Amino acid sequence: MKTELKKINGGVITSKLKETKRFYTEILGFKIKYEADWYCLMHCPDNPGSEIAFLTPNHPSQAPIFQSEYQ
Repeated sequence: MKTELKKINGGVITSKLKETKRFYTEILGFKIKYEADWYCLMHCPDNPGSEIAFLTPNHPSQAPIFQSEYQ
């Protein structure tokens, strides 16, 4: 029996948003669903419900827990 993943959404905080976007789109084939200068939401073309978001650190719209950059 195959279990199908319906939706997954994670977020990564990085100061390298441009480089991350390029890697995910050009190397992994992800598609951009939405982007702004501080945020990019992408999805896997084989499963549009699989989303990953990338955010720049210290954005004032985010709660403090989501402001520090991941190491």
